[in-house]
Amino acid sequence: MAFAGTPAHADEGAPKAPPTGQPDLIDSQDPGGRQNKLTDLKTWIIEQPGLENSGYIESVNDAAALSTTLLWHGPANDTQQAIIAEGRRRGISVNVQQRKFSREQLVTAVETLAGRGKDAFADFDLNSISGITAEFDGIKVQGVPTGKPAKKLNAAS
Repeated sequence: MAFAGTPAHADEGAPKAPPTGQPDLIDSQDPGGRQNKLTDLKTWIIEQPGLENSGYIESVNDAAALSTTLLWHGPANDTQQAIIAEGRRRGISVNVQQRKFSREQLVTAVETLAGRGKDAFADFDLNSISGITAEFDGIKVQGVPTGKPAKKLNAAS
């Protein structure tokens, strides 16, 4: 059986171009594709062999400035230099912010506390744990005191 013509409803779900002279939604939300460029660089970074042992913790993007900041633990090395060079090749400014703790240390600390649950600390109900963040070098623990008096520590113990 053959059909001549296309039913009127065949393209109802097909994407439509914006009206002439109107920017599309993606372009208006990401002028110049800056966030896309940064996302593509991040994808390239996380695909690099040996990244987990390189000192790389995370990258923090600034789309307005078309830049990224590498959160880094330890000395500069070939991986760090390769990321900086790849960013430069893509027209992206790459900065490095040194950190005291490695990605592995931060993840281990979060997992350890999370494994202990709400009672991870005496006299304190644990509500949340934040691991890798741009604004803080370490982990953040949030919760509320239970109202019980704090236990005295014996200096002789």
